Amino acid sequence: MRILVVPNTGAIGGSPLAALDLAVALRDRGHDVVVYVAAGPVHELARAAGLVVEDRPAAELVPPRSVVALLRVARRHDVDLVHAYEPHAIAEAFLGARLVGGRPLLGSVHSLWRRDDAVPPGVALNVGGRPALAAELRSRRPGLVVAVPPPVDVARDHPGVDGTDFRATYGIGPHELVVAVVSRLVERDKGPGIEATIEAVADLARSGPVRLVVVGDGPDRARFEAHAARVTAHGVAPPVFTGELVEPRPAYAAADIVIGQGTTVLRAMAHGRVAVVHDEVGRFCVVDERSIPFFREHGYNVVPTGGRSAGLDIGNARDRFDLRSRLEGLAADAGERRRLGRLGRDAVVQQRALPRVAAELEAVYVQVVTSAGPRRHELRAGLVTARELWRRRIRPRLATTVVRLGRRASRHSSRHGPDVGVRG
Repeated sequence: MRILVVPNTGAIGGSPLAALDLAVALRDRGHDVVVYVAAGPVHELARAAGLVVEDRPAAELVPPRSVVALLRVARRHDVDLVHAYEPHAIAEAFLGARLVGGRPLLGSVHSLWRRDDAVPPGVALNVGGRPALAAELRSRRPGLVVAVPPPVDVARDHPGVDGTDFRATYGIGPHELVVAVVSRLVERDKGPGIEATIEAVADLARSGPVRLVVVGDGPDRARFEAHAARVTAHGVAPPVFTGELVEPRPAYAAADIVIGQGTTVLRAMAHGRVAVVHDEVGRFCVVDERSIPFFREHGYNVVPTGGRSAGLDIGNARDRFDLRSRLEGLAADAGERRRLGRLGRDAVVQQRALPRVAAELEAVYVQVVTSAGPRRHELRAGLVTARELWRRRIRPRLATTVVRLGRRASRHSSRHGPDVGVRG
């Protein structure tokens, strides 16, 4: 099968890295895979893996140009199927490769599900490792809905990875307990959890050798660094901000406890580390035998809301002292950390190992290709999708461009004076 894979971005993140891992695994299973991705680390990793890579236009381009560019790539490689990740990439693939080009399309959404109209109706949809969401969506939207989870390369992410050099590089002693956050540093969905973790670890560090390591980058990094500086201003070692790491395995290996969402949590589990999930509003849940069944159904970027009445380990991040007490208990009990690490590793190997997920996705590809119906039924969805692209992406960028040009003209006028002609 000839497959065109379209990650949502070329930057490091859970969704594009899952797309890349699966592209390599499917290539190794005998398929012809082309990755259509914007410039960035994922683009470079795809080339290093020996994949055929096509350059996706920069994100700031007007979407119609992106739609046409994607259509041309699909035609040039005569692909049997397009697999696009996250709503914007899915919309562009639907308008171009599907609606105009007639190519079967699968859209995968690994991020938080926000709106039922985020993906055009009728498009075959994969909601990642969230069977409960898939069942709910099947009752109210047409087309195939599946829940193939993001994979973990458990052969490379394992407890034997050495984090000694990582600790030495960042001045962390062998006896210090390391709490790591591995995340894109953005306020939306991430901010409350990251800020509460900074505060809780700072409180904990006042009574013992504990260090916080923040791995990742993003537009709000300076904001998180400033928050950390304020919280640790009085006698507490500030967190280590490493920036983006293309190879984060040593960071996972150096950590004792990892806090995050989605793929971050799964990779921490694969490394045999204690994993703590935080959601978009700042609630926390330790991954253990009580919570794993919930996460298996709902994914690792939400937490149960039933509290202790549901028998689950829930904390509200708005109260950093609650998170601090949970971390304090884990810090004091190395045996419990080892037990939770083994439990998490076993769960990932059984449910999320890359070869297993690749085989599951391959079966879905066959289903999508063989069941793709006539495009005339999708014209209305195409009009809706085009309208949403205009409202969410084109119109705001046009407005920004007009404002920028207006400011430029104003600066030019202030430097050179008004352009007044004299008529004789």
